[in-house]
Amino acid sequence: SDSSGQLLDQFKEFPVPVIGLDAVYSERYLTNIVTDHAAGGSMVAEYMIEQGAKEVCIPYFHATEANPRVNSRINGFMQTWFESGRDRGSLKKISIPWSRNNFQLSLDVKEYLLSIKPLPNYFVTDGRLAVSFLDVCDYLSLSIPKEVKIVGYDLSLIHISEPTRLGMMSYA
Repeated sequence: SDSSGQLLDQFKEFPVPVIGLDAVYSERYLTNIVTDHAAGGSMVAEYMIEQGAKEVCIPYFHATEANPRVNSRINGFMQTWFESGRDRGSLKKISIPWSRNNFQLSLDVKEYLLSIKPLPNYFVTDGRLAVSFLDVCDYLSLSIPKEVKIVGYDLSLIHISEPTRLGMMSYA
């Protein structure tokens, strides 16, 4: 995220060294630690393949289509998925509208899940979206992990879900 960069922009004389984590580069960082999102996506695909997944859906926020981090996650996943011999029809990408409102987000996820026969495997590219999928699957009485398996990525906002249900979801 760019929250630390925004902090540095607000306080030009910020006296504490700041370390960026996957942040937009700033010369004012002491250092910037960057995640290999393509490798992360590839690891998720390897995990799902090991678990016997034959088809998968990759939900992502519509607003992140141009985000290089999200694209790297998806591309890393797809490369490993297809190199394993799975065909193009075994993977579906869906765009979910981004909303600040968690209730609206859950309504959009619910609308999507009710519009199709839910696939058994989901690689959800954002933690907040993964939590919404988890909540809506629970609401729709879709058994996790028997009927639906969810692997989330970037669970920076995972604290918004009940801790007892976190064991229902794998995450990278």
